[in-house]
Amino acid sequence: YQQQYNKHWPIKKKEYHIHEIKGVDAFYSDIISNLSHSNDHNKVELSKALDDNNKIRATELLNIIIQEVNAKQAIHDNILTEHSNYLIQYQDTMSLTYMDIATIASMLNLDIAEDFFNRALDLNENNHLVLYAYSLHFNFKGEYHKAIEIAHKLLTKTELSRKDLQYTYGNLGIFYKNISDWHKSELYQTKSLNIAIDLGDTIGQIKANNNIAVLLNNKENYTKAFDILSEMLPCLDIEIDKEDDTK
Repeated sequence: YQQQYNKHWPIKKKEYHIHEIKGVDAFYSDIISNLSHSNDHNKVELSKALDDNNKIRATELLNIIIQEVNAKQAIHDNILTEHSNYLIQYQDTMSLTYMDIATIASMLNLDIAEDFFNRALDLNENNHLVLYAYSLHFNFKGEYHKAIEIAHKLLTKTELSRKDLQYTYGNLGIFYKNISDWHKSELYQTKSLNIAIDLGDTIGQIKANNNIAVLLNNKENYTKAFDILSEMLPCLDIEIDKEDDTK
């Protein structure tokens, strides 16, 4: 073992070069010497003032240099801020672009859809539009539990508007209906309905009440389902008339 080990000798040691720490006087002398060899006029003048022991002039020049350094730092910080803002805008834009590709791929039933949804989330994991579209993708595929999981994750996002909540609650009601969880389905459809009422969203009320009526029908509560649909008919007629007037 010893002979085999010795075959690798002699081992050449790697040399490391470091700045030697000098004595106080030599250290200060080097600082002044560096100033004197600078391309900056003010630094050269500062070295002369220090050599002449002219404290007032040296202080004036040092303050000028500090102002220049602060100005450079401000420019640097501004560049960093602009770069950071650009990155944020770029990531948001690309995230939405990937979402558009993923959504169309999902509509075409292409395998690439999830890859592009994940790319979108990698750029901005808090983008609520991407999460919304992703939940619809899994519902479209029949993977209802995944759709429910993502929709609940979406509900944790603080930037959701009341309208966003209305749509998300409505979707959760549909997702739960697809796994025959009638209780939770009605719960979230009712939440969607209440927000639609608060917002004065007639179309939203019609959709939510229609979904609730379907649930009641599935639970064989036909009378209540019929009553809800009957109550919505006048509202539906008004909305149809409005749409006709705009044509």
